[in-house]
Amino acid sequence: MFPALLVSLALVAGACGGSKKTAATTTTTTTAPTTTSTTAAATLTSTDKVAVFLDGTVLTPAEVQAALGLAAAPTVYPGTASSPPPPQGPLSLKGIVAVFPSPAYEGLLQQGEASVGANHTYLVAGGPYTVNVLAVKFKSGDTGRLFVSSATSTAVSFGGAQQTQHPELSIGTQPNGVLRVPPTPPATNEQVVVGALYQDGVYYLVSAGAAPGKVADDIVIKVLKAQDAKYQGKKSSLPTS
Repeated sequence: MFPALLVSLALVAGACGGSKKTAATTTTTTTAPTTTSTTAAATLTSTDKVAVFLDGTVLTPAEVQAALGLAAAPTVYPGTASSPPPPQGPLSLKGIVAVFPSPAYEGLLQQGEASVGANHTYLVAGGPYTVNVLAVKFKSGDTGRLFVSSATSTAVSFGGAQQTQHPELSIGTQPNGVLRVPPTPPATNEQVVVGALYQDGVYYLVSAGAAPGKVADDIVIKVLKAQDAKYQGKKSSLPTS
């Protein structure tokens, strides 16, 4: 079972920069609220040209399959009756916030001057584990670092996360570390996270969720490398606004 929490605390992490450390305390998180009305759902999605562009840069199931050398392409994560998937496709700021465990993170995103984004969640049946790729557009790399710093501190200080640096992985403007966020009840899955922030303000966060110890760092690293390669081929077309 892969609850909607699969990308909640993990996505708070940021997973960029800092040294390896573990916090002594944990806190219980709740899943993001979901809506059933068409009007409410529409506020989470976006037709903004930057959001649509970012959505087109996120790895497809076939591309995740190639990156991980899977026998079959992952499927779109369907969620469950009690735990729907996070918002998918091109997202507004409210849509990005809804991927996180609490509306309180809207403040951190606003601190970084986030505007729009895109999100896709896949299920790798043979694992089994989930792979989530979130893209966010901040005003610039400098403002994006404000969010990354605050979000990473939150995951380490309150989520009991442990970070391992991978100096061999040089993507974006900051050192890339893989962050492991332990499950907090009622969640049962560990989240393994890595991110890349670019100077143009584009930020990709790759996370994988499974039972503790079932996902190696290499899984999210391979996906991030493939995501970086795809973005490098498309970044010249990033809309200016």
